[in-house]
Amino acid sequence: MKTITETITRDDTARTNLKFALWDRFVEGKLDKNIELSLLQDPTIWAYAYLKDKEDEALRLRPYQDKIINDKSRFIVCASANQVGKSWLAIVKVIHHLLFVQNATVLMASKTFEQSKQMLAEIKEFLIRSGITGYADEEENKCKMSLKNKDGKGISKVVVLSPTESGLGYPATLEILDEAAFWENGITIYHQVFETRIGDTKHRKHDFLTMGQIIIISNPNGKKYLLWHVWNDPRYSRYRFNWLIHPKNTQEEYDNYSK
Repeated sequence: MKTITETITRDDTARTNLKFALWDRFVEGKLDKNIELSLLQDPTIWAYAYLKDKEDEALRLRPYQDKIINDKSRFIVCASANQVGKSWLAIVKVIHHLLFVQNATVLMASKTFEQSKQMLAEIKEFLIRSGITGYADEEENKCKMSLKNKDGKGISKVVVLSPTESGLGYPATLEILDEAAFWENGITIYHQVFETRIGDTKHRKHDFLTMGQIIIISNPNGKKYLLWHVWNDPRYSRYRFNWLIHPKNTQEEYDNYSK
């Protein structure tokens, strides 16, 4: 089994902050222009360069988000508390993947179809705030979105769905499975649908991104359902963070909530 990561060290924080500093130096003209692509291959740096948060500031992923989003493993699971930024790291991962993988297909599933559509809405909000164009809804029910490839010769797309057989028929280059600790039939659906969707795409070549990757994020819910099932799968990189991982949450608040 892979070691569980559940703390962020000073070195982790310094490493993340260095990424922001590197991009700032690049913008100031203090770094060679030839390294731009190599910097943007890192989704944390790319997000800082091109995405805006809800306060219209450059998006700075937190060290724990940086650690997960840059994990090259094909299988990743993260169990953590509400409102610490799980969904945002997933959304950044999706947008970066769509822009850097030719003809990508991303599957996103949450506990319900409505929750899945909300994740797609968040992606569009990021694109609008950040001035990224070239995307379009493919269906009236807002369950698909396409994004033109940079070469103009194809499209990448994201499909959102509920945890059912509706995912069959989509070969996925990336999957985001949200709130997996609450999928009552999740283990069966995972093996019948979601893991089978990466059977071929895992062989696609890419210079710096992992193809056929599955990222599972969820609040914990005891030792049951899909989250616990993959937690004990030796292929999975495992991350577990409590509410205090958010830099603005305090021990005093945590102690009050824990009473």
